[in-house]
Amino acid sequence: MKGDDEDVTQSKIFRFNISETNGIRLSWALVIIGIVLIFAVAALALVDYTWPTENLDSAVAGTGTALVFVGMLMLLAQRSIRKNPQYAKEVAISNKDERNILIRNRANARAFEIVFPLTMVVYAVTFVFSDSIQQTLPLSIILCVMAVSSLLLTRKYKKEM
Repeated sequence: MKGDDEDVTQSKIFRFNISETNGIRLSWALVIIGIVLIFAVAALALVDYTWPTENLDSAVAGTGTALVFVGMLMLLAQRSIRKNPQYAKEVAISNKDERNILIRNRANARAFEIVFPLTMVVYAVTFVFSDSIQQTLPLSIILCVMAVSSLLLTRKYKKEM
């Protein structure tokens, strides 16, 4: 039975399946953080704050809007699952089905294989044409995290097999 628990845990990691209570908390947290970001940009605009880079205020406001949107979508998804017990049962069975888990894991692996090289190309172009380190540093950190996590997860899953 230990293998069954590992499959469910692995599925939860890749699908970000979380309990209903934690899902609602996460959804509300995203909405609140997004609203805070939007209001922070508005408040800083009222006091004529000068941003370190040209479009940083738009990026922060856009991130806040995206967080609000994603949080609201997650809340709507939780609501629809709660309202329809038959659908909730189907989702629970689908999340535990080994074939579906395998398909999702392969899709996630393929998506990473496609996105990582594209991100490297974008990073190279950004690095060559950027004027400051502020524009390339976040992407550098993201790429390092992606590469290290890929190596660590590959090593972990090879040991498990």
